[in-house]
Amino acid sequence: MAKVSKKLPLFPVKLVTPSGVVLDEMVEQVTAVDAVGQFGVLADHVNFIAPLVPGRISITRSDGSELSYYATEGLAQVTNGAMTITVPELKDSASAEDAMATFRATQAYLARLEAERQEAQRALQAARRAMANSEVKLEAR
Repeated sequence: MAKVSKKLPLFPVKLVTPSGVVLDEMVEQVTAVDAVGQFGVLADHVNFIAPLVPGRISITRSDGSELSYYATEGLAQVTNGAMTITVPELKDSASAEDAMATFRATQAYLARLEAERQEAQRALQAARRAMANSEVKLEAR
């Protein structure tokens, strides 16, 4: 029995750099990387906007072929079913320098998360102390 591949619905994607439009076509899928991790976009995706971090942008074209780029930063936006990716610079692949930049950016992001976690922990402890003190004062009355 022959294997039947099901094509995904297409949606418009525009990939833009300061030097101009790199891609403007109907595609099946896009994957990219934001601060939380890799995300994928298909047709009829909800509206959203995400700042991109260093990483790969993969685009599956209508014929099933895949384009792959490397971006050090940028912005991905889906509005009413159309996606626009704006990047200051686009490369065909990641160099060792790019990989190190990705590593440093990831380390910095994790350090910020850890600092925010510690700050939230201190705020929680302060709130618990304040609640305990207010309960003690109420009991003293």
